[in-house]
Amino acid sequence: MRSLAFRLSIFAPGSPKSGPTQAKPSSEHGSLGGFVPCVDERIISVMARKPWSFKEDRRLMELAKSSASLEEAAKVLGRSPDAIKRMALRLGLSLKPKASKKG
Repeated sequence: MRSLAFRLSIFAPGSPKSGPTQAKPSSEHGSLGGFVPCVDERIISVMARKPWSFKEDRRLMELAKSSASLEEAAKVLGRSPDAIKRMALRLGLSLKPKASKKG
């Protein structure tokens, strides 16, 4: 059986990288100490999303009924226009993008 020291040494700085889960030295991640495995940033962005509350759903329905624009709804609810679009689609609502002024 190989020792624990041998298994940890495969992640030593300067060793060849073997893919997206290759461990990086702690100097690249701050002062966490030791080695920290890489994390896919797409996973972080999904986990960072704030869940919608029932109250926010109802407010979005009211805004759609009053013909508010996508940008207005985003500002009122404090969310990105993309998040508003996704939730409106789930709720079966229609929000129009902000109309451009014609001169």
